[in-house]
Amino acid sequence: MRKLTKREKNELRALRRMPDRDIDTTGIPPTTDWSKAAVGKFYRLVKQSSTPNPHPADPTHPLPAEQTPPPPRILK
Repeated sequence: MRKLTKREKNELRALRRMPDRDIDTTGIPPTTDWSKAAVGKFYRLVKQSSTPNPHPADPTHPLPAEQTPPPPRILK
């Protein structure tokens, strides 16, 4: 993809500042054929960990408060 010229960059900046209703789109033909459309083609799901602590055995990653083990019992 080629780099934009200064003129094109300035034009895009001006369009970005304009409200949608003020942008002239009369030169763009309406899309009537949607047969080749692909839903979600560019969507990439952001993966999230399902566990709150990915390293439970590692002491540098402490357990959350609800998973903290109980204190040891002291026998007298």
